[in-house]
Amino acid sequence: MDLRYFFDRKLNVLKEFHETAKLPFDQIIKGAQVEYEQCLDEDPPMELMEKYQKAYACKNLLGQACLSALQQILKEYRREYLEDRTCWTEAESIIAKYKKKGWLQGYRIAFRDLLDCDWEKAPTPFSVLEEIVLARNAIQHEGRIAVLHQRRDGQYKTKYPISLFSDGAFPDLISVTEDTLCLAMSAVEEFVTWLEKGRLEPRGGRVIP
Repeated sequence: MDLRYFFDRKLNVLKEFHETAKLPFDQIIKGAQVEYEQCLDEDPPMELMEKYQKAYACKNLLGQACLSALQQILKEYRREYLEDRTCWTEAESIIAKYKKKGWLQGYRIAFRDLLDCDWEKAPTPFSVLEEIVLARNAIQHEGRIAVLHQRRDGQYKTKYPISLFSDGAFPDLISVTEDTLCLAMSAVEEFVTWLEKGRLEPRGGRVIP
């Protein structure tokens, strides 16, 4: 199977989805900023602030959804990469052993032990890949009804006090901006490109990137 073709197709759909879906929120935010500037020395009306905050929250929610989808695409690719090389059964056992440390660590060890593929040699920092997973987990599991943004959990904050996906004003909260989402997409794409160039084969036919 041409995994790279299917990976690119899914990633491109995700990029197009984000670019299209963000437009109405961008328009509301821009319009609110123009109205705010026209207030001069007067306090802006509460309705204006509410409109801006809702649009900003909607755009952040869109970024969170796209980041979660990106994490899933990469997970599918890694699993099928191992399946394509007929070593998924062994990999699954390795991944299960590292469940408490996170499935990403399990994949990292499986690639190392079964394919002689050291992710430390990848051009993509492992920290970025790990933050994508940690942010996705927080998005799915750390919500509070009174807060529009999701919170970073204790493990995430301990491991990455300074985070790619934390809100500038409130670091405990998740914020996925256009810039950080673009960075995450580029990092994942770079990582997949590196794996594809290696043409890794299990055991006897190994090729190390």
